[in-house]
Amino acid sequence: MITDNPYAPPVAERPHEAVDPSGVWREGDQVVWRHGASWPDRCLRCNGPVARRYRRDLYWHSPIWYLTILLGPVVYIIVAMIARHSTRIEVGLCSRHADERINRLFLAWGSSVLGLVALVSGCAMTDASWAQVWGGLLLMIGGFVAVTIVSPLIRLVRIDRHQARATGVCFDYLAALETPAGATWRS
Repeated sequence: MITDNPYAPPVAERPHEAVDPSGVWREGDQVVWRHGASWPDRCLRCNGPVARRYRRDLYWHSPIWYLTILLGPVVYIIVAMIARHSTRIEVGLCSRHADERINRLFLAWGSSVLGLVALVSGCAMTDASWAQVWGGLLLMIGGFVAVTIVSPLIRLVRIDRHQARATGVCFDYLAALETPAGATWRS
């Protein structure tokens, strides 16, 4: 009889830390937290034990501010810097998901660098190979797009003066969070 089930969910070696229920909770498929709250010491992707922690400063502004791009990118950058809200989080990933994230980031940045090398070498040739130039440009842009998709640990929904909310964590992680009475979104 087989005692190891390869399809069983991961089990933490130590019990999960008790987290102040008023600091981090769930609302539907979103995680909501007060600024400065301690997140549970579990992997965001599989709810397993944490092997690597990440500290991030997150910034968000209302999507309406994107309309200022029509006035010019410099105007948008200035307005976004003034109108943004920020929060700091420290979250963790298990060793498997941390390694996967590092590998994906390495591939995304590597394709960007490879695209830049192809672009520059295509332009530097005396008989410029336009296929190499355009291929390098597309590879470089594709790598930058891949970095923006791969690098975020969570997807922000909103940040205000008191709280923030995000998606992108696994169902088991959300299920371990509680919704305390009175802990609702405040604007």
